[in-house]
Amino acid sequence: MLKPAQLQLAAQLGLTVPPTLVTNDVEAARTFAADHGPVIYKTFRGLPRDEDGTSPRSGPSASAPTPSTTPSR
Repeated sequence: MLKPAQLQLAAQLGLTVPPTLVTNDVEAARTFAADHGPVIYKTFRGLPRDEDGTSPRSGPSASAPTPSTTPSR
């Protein structure tokens, strides 16, 4: 069962369902986030593209941790 159908069924059964948006429209997502504060998101396929159309994790350094994200020991 797809997530939108699960959410609809949950609402029909009386469960509280948070505001939800399923979209591939960047502006709709930005508007939703602005209207609803902090959001949780999940991509359906791959990672979202940067504004210039490139993948944020493309290239040889994609899997290498950066100093700012490397945990200290």
